[in-house]
Amino acid sequence: AGESSGTTSLVFAGSDRQSVPDAPVVTRPCAIEGMPWIFDAPIQTSGAALKWYIEKMGAEENEKAKAEEKNIFDYLNALAIQSEPGAGGLFFFPYLLGERAPLWNDYARAMFIGIGMNTSRADMIRSVYEGTSYALRHVMETVKISGAKADSLRICGGGARNRLWSRIKSSMLHMPVCLLDERSGDVPVGDAVIAGHAVGLFPDLTEAVTKIIRVKEVIEPDPEWEKVYDELFPFYVRMYQDLDADLKALREVTR
Repeated sequence: AGESSGTTSLVFAGSDRQSVPDAPVVTRPCAIEGMPWIFDAPIQTSGAALKWYIEKMGAEENEKAKAEEKNIFDYLNALAIQSEPGAGGLFFFPYLLGERAPLWNDYARAMFIGIGMNTSRADMIRSVYEGTSYALRHVMETVKISGAKADSLRICGGGARNRLWSRIKSSMLHMPVCLLDERSGDVPVGDAVIAGHAVGLFPDLTEAVTKIIRVKEVIEPDPEWEKVYDELFPFYVRMYQDLDADLKALREVTR
């Protein structure tokens, strides 16, 4: 499977058959021989959720990062790793603009659930990383139910530069996360390869992809983190389901 991790996350999984009827994913034809279908399941806000936190709640972290001449994301990571997996029971739901797959509605809203007197800024930051990763797992579980399979995830885009986030995703999904090198690690490279194939520059598209796309690093799941996320993921799904009807009604009232 692949994730283009930027402001949003575009999640794709290859399949030898179309999705089951009425599946909450989009099935598209694939250009690669031997893999006729791509399951397309986009997440509305992933990197945008981190940007929102920095702009709306992270003024303290931003100032300290600047004072120490550190990249803001490196600074956030250093704080987030101080929080235990599960962020002290704090959940973040990254539905700042509603959600596409697998909810497909515009009335879902972002939420922190589980804040207590002991909740720290480190917990809140980690919960944003974990919440976007719960959303990714929700998508991948839906993709599997719809008929596709995946045993690894390749990430490109800005989100691929964040190793902590990738480590959380790997543990959340129970699969290695493959980070691509700078030459092959972004969406326009795929566009260029397909265009090259169309004009005859790459007669065999599968061979071209194999030669051009290179994995720079593989991040494996953390067994202890996997256990925690397996216990907590069902709560992530159920808590939203319990609130769905109220969020829909609330949208009508606030309008």
